[in-house]
Amino acid sequence: MLIENMLRGSALALGLGAILFFTLFTGLLLILIIYLYKAFALYTIAKKLNSKYAFLAWIPIIQFFVYPILAEERWEWGLIALLPIILPFFFLPFAVVQFVNLFLVFLIVIGALTLIIFRTYWLWKIFEKRNYNGALSLLTIISLLNLIILGVVAWRDKKSSKVKTPKSMTKKKIKKKKIIKKTSLKKK
Repeated sequence: MLIENMLRGSALALGLGAILFFTLFTGLLLILIIYLYKAFALYTIAKKLNSKYAFLAWIPIIQFFVYPILAEERWEWGLIALLPIILPFFFLPFAVVQFVNLFLVFLIVIGALTLIIFRTYWLWKIFEKRNYNGALSLLTIISLLNLIILGVVAWRDKKSSKVKTPKSMTKKKIKKKKIIKKTSLKKK
């Protein structure tokens, strides 16, 4: 009887351990897939915008610097993206004090909101450079839409709504064509 109970307990522990391992493995795999997707999308956008820093999109923490670079802002602004990640570690030794815990939570929330605001602003400028409406960056706040919109902007080329004259036609040639049209209309 004792051995049967021990075997049941061991089987239950083994089953729960397997479920925990599977859940952890699946979660880590999902995080890796999402990271690679976002890095590839950011890399593609950077390549299409002819950025020489496109390779930074593949480096985990450094990729926060790609957003301001593509938005033609100073790269140092990427440090703002790192603040919510770095600052809590400075206050971690003092976390035993209740006031510091509240301050730490407040710091993390303010940092995350700052990151969201700056990233949205940078994406707005990046999307406009790719000939998309900048307001799409507001939808990237929603996590699943973030992935979809980044993919669309990265892999779907949108033509500019501005009318461009062909490179072969200079201003003189365009004026000559207009003059020829006017004279031919006057002769009729």
